[in-house]
Amino acid sequence: MKLKDLILKTKMKQTIYKSTIFFFFISLIISCGSSKEVENPQPNWLVQKPIDNEYFYGVGKSHKYGDPTKYISKARGEALNDLAQEVSVNISSKSVLYKFENETGISEYYQDRINTSSKDYLEGFTPVDSYENQNAYWAFYKIKKTTYYRIKEERKQKAFNEAYALYNEGKSAEKANYVDAFKKYILSFERIKNYLGEDMIYQMNGEDFNISKEILVAIQNCLNQIKFNVPNKKLNYKRGDQILLDDSIITLVNLKNNPLEEYPIILNSKALEIYKTKRETNTSGSLDFDFKLNSTNDLERLNIEFDWRFLVNSTTNDLLIRKILSVVNVPKTELTFQIEQPKLFLNSSNATNLTQSINQSILSYFQKKKIKSSTESKARNIFKLSYKTKKYNSKGRIVFEISYVIKKQRKVVLENVFSKSFDKNMYGSFDAQELWKKTKSEFERKHLNSIYKKMIQE
Repeated sequence: MKLKDLILKTKMKQTIYKSTIFFFFISLIISCGSSKEVENPQPNWLVQKPIDNEYFYGVGKSHKYGDPTKYISKARGEALNDLAQEVSVNISSKSVLYKFENETGISEYYQDRINTSSKDYLEGFTPVDSYENQNAYWAFYKIKKTTYYRIKEERKQKAFNEAYALYNEGKSAEKANYVDAFKKYILSFERIKNYLGEDMIYQMNGEDFNISKEILVAIQNCLNQIKFNVPNKKLNYKRGDQILLDDSIITLVNLKNNPLEEYPIILNSKALEIYKTKRETNTSGSLDFDFKLNSTNDLERLNIEFDWRFLVNSTTNDLLIRKILSVVNVPKTELTFQIEQPKLFLNSSNATNLTQSINQSILSYFQKKKIKSSTESKARNIFKLSYKTKKYNSKGRIVFEISYVIKKQRKVVLENVFSKSFDKNMYGSFDAQELWKKTKSEFERKHLNSIYKKMIQE
């Protein structure tokens, strides 16, 4: 390539480079200038939300992602949330102390969170303005304070009217069935849940009526009309007895001792293996509940109470109402069972090394079952276990035999013979004590448990 051509080509490249740089800066200046023209200055309500005596205000923001209808809708929702927060701080607060001061003993209840939102009363809100830039969208809403309080008061009055009607239905139901009355009172209390912590005074025939207090008083008064009738709170039984909680042991009655039918009851005793068992009373007010008294302790207790929690939970799903109503005093009682434990008197008709060995095994087994040994054979609830052992040869076999009989007083409870034989050709070289040990082990496994069950069943 000639020198002249090379110089010309170099100059052309320099000219193109300078032109590119020039146009880049021109584009950047134009871009920045047009951006400033598109983006409007922020409105005053975005810089500082207004505060005045006539309106409540709410501002909501949403980032611009995806469909504009979605982020605009989200900003409006956030504005309503902000509006709700401003108009009703007491409703949206995280902790409120409720006080119910009355003669029932219900004094106060501390609720960690209220499930009520002041958005329920924002029907009169109006959109005021909106603002957006390249990244976000803002919505600005307001509601007139007089409009908000009017809607809220109208709804509160409606709720109180409904609650009062249910309260009166509960009063009427008390004459026939307390359970029906309780359900009416619970539903009545549920109607006013959005206003707990506020003024609960309801004007009735020109007189003040504290509706929340009166509902709780009515509930407690009904509960006070219910009681358990227990002729004998301390009951004597033997271990292994089958207990039926019929009307001779316990009944649920009113103050006139009339039986109460179809009332929920809960029974609980960990020691008796009765874990929060639910029952309903029958026509006689008793429970039709039976269980076996297998405890190895001399004394056991069974707690029985009116299942108020079940009644509340089956009437309302509202967790706040359930918690508040859990503080009432419910009818309850306790049955005490004095348990006579069986004892074992052991008697062997032939004293040998074999009987001495099996004596220890039998006593050890029954000690694990919490059955004590006795030196008296004729005392109350004593089981006399008489047995004898023998060893003999028969037709080329070594035979061990244990015969036994169990008596309670003069009654034979169980009688049996256990034997085990060993072939002399296989076991002839074995020591007699080794073979007896095998016999004794099989007897313990197969017979001692049967003996124990028979004793407990008697």
